[in-house]
Amino acid sequence: MLKQIYLDIAARLLTIPNAAQPTLPALKWIDLYNSQPEYLGDTPEYDSTNRELPIFFPCALIDFGDIDYFTDPKQPLLQQATASLSVWIGQEYVSDNFLPMGSLLKRKQTS
Repeated sequence: MLKQIYLDIAARLLTIPNAAQPTLPALKWIDLYNSQPEYLGDTPEYDSTNRELPIFFPCALIDFGDIDYFTDPKQPLLQQATASLSVWIGQEYVSDNFLPMGSLLKRKQTS
């Protein structure tokens, strides 16, 4: 059942068009949430130069939270559930490293 819900959500997310190229989907990666964002950043394993990141941007990570199952005493063969669901949206962040007026940074050479 969760697999089908995941597939339905992923299919719906893939219908969101890319603003620059409307024939392409806006998301490059859809997956189950597995703490992937915690591995990004300036850690030795996954720093900004590491090309083997656990996800590609832009992405959507689907997280199924707690699921509470219950059975109605009037219909013992019918089981119902209440679940929490989160969709994490990830976008690559690029900072501006350019200097004003296009000037180049010159290093002082020490002897």
